[in-house]
Amino acid sequence: TSHIEITKQPGIYAACVGDKTNNWVGNLVRLYADQHTTASDARRLAGWYLKDAGIPWLFHVLGNHDLWNRGDAILSLINDNTYYFADWDARVKLCASGQSWRVHCAHDFKGTSIWNRTHGPLRAAMLSGEADLYVCGHRHTFGTQTIEIEETGRVKHVVRTRGYKMHDHYAVVNGFTQGK
Repeated sequence: TSHIEITKQPGIYAACVGDKTNNWVGNLVRLYADQHTTASDARRLAGWYLKDAGIPWLFHVLGNHDLWNRGDAILSLINDNTYYFADWDARVKLCASGQSWRVHCAHDFKGTSIWNRTHGPLRAAMLSGEADLYVCGHRHTFGTQTIEIEETGRVKHVVRTRGYKMHDHYAVVNGFTQGK
């Protein structure tokens, strides 16, 4: 709830990079047995998060869990067309006080590296160069980086958000580290 309170400050808005619920599919459905919320509980929580928590949303990006099992249809019922929902990828221009910033937000960007958690958004920034800020999630890790594209002199910011999911059995067994 402390993060929700931050969004209620003047001039602060929120965006979501996807996966509002687990919405497991295929062999992953068995993971419902290891979590405390049911699928219907998760949908109710998502409804509260999207509509009733008082968060001033700019937009939502739908991630893989949002799209599985027609989850996008469920979220659209919760959303009631109040907010912009983008399928995996949103490109927006934010304007304030006579300035503007281009944001490219995706559930994930192509490319990974065991040495650089921001490799995907960094790759997007270096190859497309159209936005000032590149933001993604999906991998449950955090990283941020600022670079200058020397050819253009433009500064780019890249961010990978970790989200709120804590490690499950799969992550523990495979030795994935748990970030905060």
